[in-house]
Formats: sequence, structure tokens, C-alpha cells
Amino acid sequence: MASGSELASWAMVMVPLTGDTQPAVCPTLVPAADLSVDRTWRAAGLAGTSSHTLVAEDVVVPEHLVTFPDGAGPLTPPQTVFMGGLAALAPMIGATRGALDVVAEAVAGKRAPYATTYARVADSPLGRYWFTEALRRTESAMQRTLRVADVIDALPPGAEMPVAERIRLRVELSTAARECREALELLLDLHGASGFAHDNPLQRFWRDVAVGTRHPYFTPYTLAEDHGRVAFDVMPTVSLTL
Repeated sequence: MASGSELASWAMVMVPLTGDTQPAVCPTLVPAADLSVDRTWRAAGLAGTSSHTLVAEDVVVPEHLVTFPDGAGPLTPPQTVFMGGLAALAPMIGATRGALDVVAEAVAGKRAPYATTYARVADSPLGRYWFTEALRRTESAMQRTLRVADVIDALPPGAEMPVAERIRLRVELSTAARECREALELLLDLHGASGFAHDNPLQRFWRDVAVGTRHPYFTPYTLAEDHGRVAFDVMPTVSLTL
């Protein structure tokens, strides 16, 4: 699966490497013209990402299109583990911020809450609190994600990371994904049912965040399991591929 599959001129294809002491993948660049697109993305959200399946048959990749970061060799965990999670989460935070902008305009505008004496939603103390809670969750998701990115950026290529630290950071990203969904729910409550109109961008942000934050990387129950296993020092029964 690759986002932008119908739009890009080139594709970055992650190729598994064999024969090494630890699992590794190598990013390679392949002209999109050498690939075919299997249109497999049929989902309620993220329709604009063109996240279909790219199919390669008997494609030869020349050596100069095989890329290693900074010439240091193939990517190994934790770089590859967190690269996918950060890439999936960043646009979800962007969509949540987009929803905040839409609702902020409605809250501060002339939309009066139904069957109240308020002239606008912003006149309601709890309406303001509801919006602030959505804002707080969005900012928290951003800060969690930036902290994880800073840790990964500081690692030398190919460096290892203790399993407990990997789990802690993955829990941070999973929590950020949940906070994006929570913020959207609060915003939808504030805006009301008109937010689900087809021409309202709020419903698109809601669908995209609902789908994107349920990427397999963020599976909360297995992360919670392994977080608990670390706490009680029973990691030999770890369920995740870290």
C-alpha cells in the first residue's frame, strides 16, 4: 500500500533484506511507470490520499536508486518502527487542527445554541470550556508527537533502543492518536449535526481522523499489554514486533 499511488512519478518501495543478524529494510526508488496500481482503498476516510496497492513484477532497481540514510547502511529498528508511526500521525494532527479552525469560526460567529438565550456558542461558559478541552487535547497530541520525533532524530543511524523505551514511545504516539479522536468528538458536539453535511469540511476531518488514527501502528490494546509486561518485567511474552 502506498499513499499518492495514482499521483506520484516515483515510488519509495521498502525492500526487506535477508542474511543480516537483525531484520532490516532498505528504501528503493522505483519509477511509477514500472508499477501497476491495484485500487484497493475503499474506505470511509482518507479518500484523497490515493492509498492503493502498488504492484511490482520483475522490476530491477539499479544500485544508484537504492538509498541508505546518510550512507550509513540499511534502516533498522527503531528507525523504521517510528518512521511509519510518525508519518501516519502527523496528518491526523493536521486534520484535527483543521477541525478546530472550522469550529472556532462557528463558535465565535452568530450560530446560537438551540433553545437557549445565548446569541452564540462562545457566550456559553461550558461551550468555551468544551472548545478549550478540544484545543488542549490537540496541543497535547502535537507535543507528544514532537517529543517522540526528537528522541528518534537524536539516535545515530542503526542505533538500538531498549524495548521498554520503544514501548513507552509507541504508547505516547498511540495516546496522541486517541487525543485527536477525542478532540474531534468534542468539536462535533459543539458544532452540531450540520457538521455532517457533505459540503462541511468538518465531516471530512472527522472521517479522516477516525480512519487514520486506527492505523495498525496505534493498536492500543496490544500496546497496553506490553506496557504492563514491561512494568512487571515479563517481557519474554511480548506480543508486539518492536
